[in-house]
Formats: sequence, structure tokens, C-alpha cells
Amino acid sequence: MIRFRNIVKSYGSARAVDGADLEIAPGELCVLIGPSGCGKSTLLRTANRMVEPDSGEVFVDGRPVREHPPEELRRGIGYVIQSVGLFPHMTVGDNVAVVPRLLGIDKGEIAGRVDRMLELVGLSPEWSSRWPRELSGGEAQRVGVARALAADPPILLMDEPFGSVDPLTRVRLQREFLAIQRRLHKTVLFVTHDVEEAIRLADRIAVMRSGRILRHATPEEFVATDAEDFVGEFLGLEYGVEILSRRRVREVLRPAAEIGSDPGAPSIRAEASLKEALGLMAARRVECLSVTDGEGRRAGSLRMEDVLGTWKACP
Repeated sequence: MIRFRNIVKSYGSARAVDGADLEIAPGELCVLIGPSGCGKSTLLRTANRMVEPDSGEVFVDGRPVREHPPEELRRGIGYVIQSVGLFPHMTVGDNVAVVPRLLGIDKGEIAGRVDRMLELVGLSPEWSSRWPRELSGGEAQRVGVARALAADPPILLMDEPFGSVDPLTRVRLQREFLAIQRRLHKTVLFVTHDVEEAIRLADRIAVMRSGRILRHATPEEFVATDAEDFVGEFLGLEYGVEILSRRRVREVLRPAAEIGSDPGAPSIRAEASLKEALGLMAARRVECLSVTDGEGRRAGSLRMEDVLGTWKACP
């Protein structure tokens, strides 16, 4: 769906992107990660021609983006940024409707689409009449995502979209966006410097340094990375623990019928992550947890060896 081939972009004597090659499959969520100034945002913006590369080629659906007029190209690609960029003189509904109106979509269809997009990001249609100044940071980010999705683009470019909100709101937005992505299967290029965010969201992660892509792989494939090289150093020694946030307790629990009852064991929900389970085991100094289902009924047990065993499946 998106292919960057040998992209080079310089600003004066500084080379922001230095021969980057990357391919993103249809429906894939690829996270670009790396230290500040490594070229992540510059590379992302070559996809919608907000930045023109000095050399190299960007392809969308097999066609070079330079063959598209910039305005036409951008109408077909959703774009979400950290500062949101809502138009202050427009209501929330008008902000969401901007691109559909530019595309000439029927007014009645636009109104229905605005309501659907707001509901998709967890806001009721009544929010349509509010003004951007009345929104919290998290609410504004939700509206920004709704606006990017309103024209039903096949591609989303997201440049640190949740970076300006508090940590709790950020985690909620990540979870909501991941749920949306599982329903809509957009092709997403997502920029962040947050390793936890990359692990939580990505189908594949591309690590950048000094304008180059050093490695492009699934989150699980990074587990065995040598901690002494740059990629391992950047991801951190905690990466092996953070990767457990991608797995649910229900995936590895032992059914209650297989083992005896342990009434003294702390309990955890089946939908909790293995990272949460490991944290609870460490905090309570136990090697076994009782697992409950969504209604609080005992569903089984989880042992430390079950958690540690998930790493064996990693390359």
C-alpha cells in the first residue's frame, strides 16, 4: 500500500532522511520509532507530499505520489498530528466534515457520517455543536481522529497523535484507536518516540536513527535484539517485559478443571495483560494467580511459568 524507496531529504547541510526504504502492507499498522531528530516525521510527511524528497520515490497503491496533485492526494489520506489542528472558528461537527465537503459528498450523508465518526471515537453526536475551546486535550484528540477518518481514507498518517495528553488519557486513546483499527483495517503509519506505545499498537516497528531505518520487524522479533547495539539500547532492557502487554491472560491460563483450587491466590481478570499479571505476581510475591472471567467467576489459574513460557515463542 505504501512504499518508500531510497528517500533522501536534506535541510541545508543536515540530512534528515538518508536513503530510507520501507514498505507497509495494506491494513498494517507500522510504527516509526527513534530518538528526536532521527527523521521520523520528515519521512512520514513525504507520503502526503507535505515534504518533497530530494531524491527517491514514494508509492501509494503502486503509483508514485508525485503523480498526484498534493491537494488531491491529501484528501485521500487521513492525517493526525500531536497539536490536533482543529479549526477554532468551526464547531466540532464542521471540523469533522471538512474533507467530506471538499470531496462534494451529499450534505445528508455528511451529517450522518459526522455522527458515526464521533460515536466511533467515543463521543456522542451531541458533541457536534461544541467548539474546540470547550474540549479537553483527550477530547480534542478524539475529534482529530474522527476528522481523519471522516472521508473513509484507506491510509492514515499519525504523527505523535497522543503525545500531548496525560499518561492515563494516552493509554485510553491508544486502546480506543487499536479497537477502531481492528474494525476498519486502515493502512497506518504512526510516528512515536514512546517504546510502550509502539509495542501496544504496532503490527510492525521500524526503528530509525540519523535518517536511516535500522530494522523493520514485528514487535516480538525485537525481543532477541542484542542490548549492546543501538536498537537494543534504544528499546531498553525492559522491552522483554513490555512485550507482555500484547498478550492476554486468557491466552495462557490453565482451566480450573486442570488444577486444584488455590483460595489464597490473588485474582486477575482474564482480559488483563501478561505484563499486568507479572506485575501483580511481583507485588504479591506469588507464583500463581486466580483468573476470573468478565462476571467475576473463576476461569482458571495462571502460573509464573506460563508467563515466562510466552517468551519461548519469540524468535
